[in-house]
Amino acid sequence: MEAHPPHAELIEHIPKSPESRFPVRDSWGLRVLLLAVSLVATWAYGSDEAVPLLTAGVCDRPPVLDGRIADKAWRTAAGGSHFPVRPNAGFARVCHDATNLYIAAVNVRPQVEAMNLPDAERDADIENQENVEIFLAPRPTTGMYFHFVISAANVQKDQRCSEGKCDVSWNGTWRSAVQVIHKSWGVEIAIPFETLGEAQPGEGDLWAFNIRRRAQGIDGSHLVSWSPAARDGKGHDRCAFGRLRFTRQTQATVVGHIAEEFPGRNECDVMLQGIDRGLFTVNAGTKDEPVDRFQQWLTPGNTRLLYELHEGDGPLSVTLRDEAGTTIWASGSVPSPALDAWPPFTERIEGRAFEDRTDRLLDNGPREEDGKPAYGLAVATSMLKVLPKKPAEYTGGLATSIHLSAARNEVEAAQIVLYSPERALTRVQLECSALGGDEGGVIDSASILAAPVGYVKTEEPVAHPMPHVGWWPDPILSYLPHFDVQKGDLASVWYSVRVPEGTAPGTYKGTLTIRPADAPAASVPVTLTVWDFALPRVPSLKTAIGHSVVNLHHKEESREHIEQVLEPIYEKFLIDHRTTPSHMYRPRPPSEAQLRRWRDWGVASFCITYISNERLLRDDAGRANGLDPDDENQYHAQIAESLQLARDLGIGDKAYVYLFDERVWPDFAGIQKVAARLAERFPEVRTLTTCDDRTFGEQLPSINAFCPLTIYYDRPSADDARARGKEVWWYVYVAPHMPHANVNLEQSAIATRLLLGFMSFAYQVDGFLYYGMSRLKLNEKTLRGGPYTDWIPRSWGRYNCDGHLYYPTPDGPVSSIRFENWLDGLEDYEYLALLSRRLEERTGNDDLTRAAREVLMRYTQPGNEIVRTMTGFTHDPADVSRARAKLAGLILRLGSE
Repeated sequence: MEAHPPHAELIEHIPKSPESRFPVRDSWGLRVLLLAVSLVATWAYGSDEAVPLLTAGVCDRPPVLDGRIADKAWRTAAGGSHFPVRPNAGFARVCHDATNLYIAAVNVRPQVEAMNLPDAERDADIENQENVEIFLAPRPTTGMYFHFVISAANVQKDQRCSEGKCDVSWNGTWRSAVQVIHKSWGVEIAIPFETLGEAQPGEGDLWAFNIRRRAQGIDGSHLVSWSPAARDGKGHDRCAFGRLRFTRQTQATVVGHIAEEFPGRNECDVMLQGIDRGLFTVNAGTKDEPVDRFQQWLTPGNTRLLYELHEGDGPLSVTLRDEAGTTIWASGSVPSPALDAWPPFTERIEGRAFEDRTDRLLDNGPREEDGKPAYGLAVATSMLKVLPKKPAEYTGGLATSIHLSAARNEVEAAQIVLYSPERALTRVQLECSALGGDEGGVIDSASILAAPVGYVKTEEPVAHPMPHVGWWPDPILSYLPHFDVQKGDLASVWYSVRVPEGTAPGTYKGTLTIRPADAPAASVPVTLTVWDFALPRVPSLKTAIGHSVVNLHHKEESREHIEQVLEPIYEKFLIDHRTTPSHMYRPRPPSEAQLRRWRDWGVASFCITYISNERLLRDDAGRANGLDPDDENQYHAQIAESLQLARDLGIGDKAYVYLFDERVWPDFAGIQKVAARLAERFPEVRTLTTCDDRTFGEQLPSINAFCPLTIYYDRPSADDARARGKEVWWYVYVAPHMPHANVNLEQSAIATRLLLGFMSFAYQVDGFLYYGMSRLKLNEKTLRGGPYTDWIPRSWGRYNCDGHLYYPTPDGPVSSIRFENWLDGLEDYEYLALLSRRLEERTGNDDLTRAAREVLMRYTQPGNEIVRTMTGFTHDPADVSRARAKLAGLILRLGSE
């Protein structure tokens, strides 16, 4: 958020897995994420593939024990996995050096208010508290093993066990560190091999191992085991342990896998590093009767795999082997859910096979006088991020003309991809013609944008494993009069049309000409279909954002120039992207000039003022106790004055007060006092908060709009809150990670679009909040140059473009691929909202009305072909285009009958 809370560095460890189209169900679906697994030798103890396996690689530098799990060792040398049977509970990582075994666990979504965190001494009875247990049998055949327990208060317990008996008086020398926050808690442990009576394990040595978490919540506690066999109280059953293999290698093999026992076509992403080839296998059935459902050799890099599962398939197991046949990682045998637990959906999504398309790009482009290709060209969707330095991995379209469809008051875009393998293209200019309609109408060039896409460079270390580190496409460099295409690179041109509100429906045609200084020009035909309806001027989905023009430009401009010239430019830019221009962290009300602008432009929501966490008074014990009376009176006076002005302008119902950023339950008593006085004084004003009240009002009854992180949004609880008169929004920031949708630089463009559009509609959220839109951070000046820019994308910690969606220039903002997909998502939302309004106006029950209601009902809840779950959504832009066309057709038919 505005200043990231202390939990932000741990939130990166929210369970995550690569992008998938699977529906995510309860704990019994197999969703395995192997974050980092090292190269290992041959399986020595037990060949049963149904037993889970982790690999502990050697770390160059030991991790710092602070409970944050943020060190390089956990990413480059550690084997890891989620808890397969209940992957949402967290995950574990393991590595070692010459003297210690290091184990880390991230335990997600604890009910902190129900956690028992006593100040107990070592070896206290902590098994029934929120804890992590580790079971280690260095010599599995002897029957002896070690048991370590660490509570969320970092109370330690250890014992040596043999023949079913445990000696708690045994005390080993080992260290642990814990960090507890309101959304997760992490523990890091260092166990010397000497304490276990062992030397450093050799290459391929195999120990019996398990790690178990007790998750303590308000509805009781649950044991969650990494080994699927160690359930139902079998934690001390050595036969249920998994396997831990040691290797002296330091380079990690990273596998990201998600699999659901779901009949039909399934998909997973695998990222392989550190070995030349790996054999990836999915088996169904029991260990005695395994059935190969999928097998493929993989080379280093990121690969998307598709495979079939059949009805009646039993437990699944997933393995990865190297060329010598060594098992690098195994998931173990994970049970399947009942057939009736499968969420229904009607359409399977087929993925595209990978192919090198550079030759086909060249076939599309213009020719030299001797007939040789001058350069390559293709039209791609706006929902694609084209990596400039990886032309052989281009997966976009190969069309040679642009075809767009849009409503009035809508923006639609495409990309043109250029490729010149033999030489650089210099001083490339873009020329756009007006678009002429078949009935004589014209969309002039003022409504058309053609500009090169710019690139920003990410660098190691990154916050979590990424499919690519290096140059990423993002800023749309509308200020460049011309640009160069480097030899061998891909370059993208962004082409978009904003359809004016008064445009007549029909087909419009024109051209985009690409004119290099040293190569033949290429003309790309453009066809735009304008539908006979308009998107509303005032957005249907409310937004709340943080943005400060002063912070962006204070190093280069006077405050007077910023407030009088630049601020209105930024506000109109945000309005044009269907986003509130109001700064949610502004400590004072908007000016009268701002309110008048927002009224004239059509604002859906705006912040009157922000009451910050620092304003809370605290007693000697640190408990929050409301506001200072003078502060409270000042806030009330500001709100009253601004609210009256907003009422006079007719936008009083759009106002909200933002209260207390991401506070947790210990502060709720003081926050409730503040909210209760606001509700008494201003009963009609919306109070919005990101406080972690997951009951959405039962703990903070005087607040009327709650905004949880997307992963904590629960539709039934939100619906219950709305029945009590509350609003429930949602938000993202650095978290959650893929496969959850977000807006960060490395996130897929289509995921950003769906998050703002089909996903927000499917989960029926009341608004979307994002804490920051653009900021300089490490950059000393605004954006200049390109296409390869010197902009530093690292915006917070090891994250890139977190809180940063558009770029400041001396003359105002330029957009980004992410912000244009943000806009497209909000426009998709308008299609759904408009269809809903058209149906509300109809009183009959004819065939068309019934059909339209069935379509709308499919999109008002997850489980459809676009959004199945928060982590299972389409990655095929054609699915979005088909859905938009279907919605547009129904809107048109309902409006004409």
